[in-house]
Amino acid sequence: MSLPLHKSSNVVLFRDSSSDDNNSGSANDKYTELLQKDHHSVQSIPVLEHEFLLTPTNIQQLVDAQPGYTALLFTSKNSVKALSKAAAQWIEQPDNCSNGTETPTRKDVWARFLQLPVFVVGKATASTCRSLLYSSESTADIRGEDTGKATAMLPRIIEYCKTHFAQTGTVARLLFLCGNQRRDTLPEGLCQSNHIIELTELVSYTTAGRPSDQVLNNLVAALVKTELPSSDSSSNSSVAQNTCAAGINKANHALIWLVCFSPSGVRVVAPVLEALTKQSKALLLQPGIGCSDVAEITYCYRIVAIGETTFSELVMQGVDSELVVLANEPNAQGVRNAINSKC
Repeated sequence: MSLPLHKSSNVVLFRDSSSDDNNSGSANDKYTELLQKDHHSVQSIPVLEHEFLLTPTNIQQLVDAQPGYTALLFTSKNSVKALSKAAAQWIEQPDNCSNGTETPTRKDVWARFLQLPVFVVGKATASTCRSLLYSSESTADIRGEDTGKATAMLPRIIEYCKTHFAQTGTVARLLFLCGNQRRDTLPEGLCQSNHIIELTELVSYTTAGRPSDQVLNNLVAALVKTELPSSDSSSNSSVAQNTCAAGINKANHALIWLVCFSPSGVRVVAPVLEALTKQSKALLLQPGIGCSDVAEITYCYRIVAIGETTFSELVMQGVDSELVVLANEPNAQGVRNAINSKC
């Protein structure tokens, strides 16, 4: 059960600049909407930008492939978005002359292609598939929604490939749509499985971090906008500050929760935090809470990592694991639960 925080802290979300369901200030911003119920302020800082690479030519090659693919693999919403965008452009192109014979429309061809089983990592990717690729729930064969990570989805893919070979006597041809910074978990796991699998990788988008100085300036600006613990002496406020702020409820102290969404985002954020710490002569007030002075106010921070890979990347980048809280569910409620677990 969620605990009432009585708005004793602030939240900064380090996000993708192109995330449509996470855009700060939008009506569909579930993170801001939910976390604002508990905190003084919720601010977003974009740290990553994506470029979609797929074109209508790629779509034509996919539907023409012989032999055809037997399943699709997605580990990221951005791959789904890239595929959807290119497919929409391909469908809008004029069909070749049919010489009077009836031929399937591009829309029909694409719908037939999407009848393949689709393996995804997590609910967010599954939801994006349903909303962008399929016209109705009944046409979607989406698997792995409950996995949350590639290592959990891997055995299901292997089992599917074994069954496919047993039933057809042919190799399962898998199409893995990924980013340029994809992890090796799925490709290496499939190659080492000793089962008959043919894996094709198609890089569908690139990820690039925003300049560190820009992110640093944005973070400092966000800190300046945060609110200090209230001087209200009411019992509810006092209890909330003593528990959630973990003893830092002083007149010039503010608790900041920094939320990291992905390993790529961590690689941008970690050096920014290090730079802020060095320039502000940060100190550690107590275990698990890092503090940094900006404009004569001490901002004490903890970090929420969405997913185990994000947590691992923070540790690899030199962030003290005591500073990091793991959000087991990759959504707004998961972040809220992670923060509440420490309050």
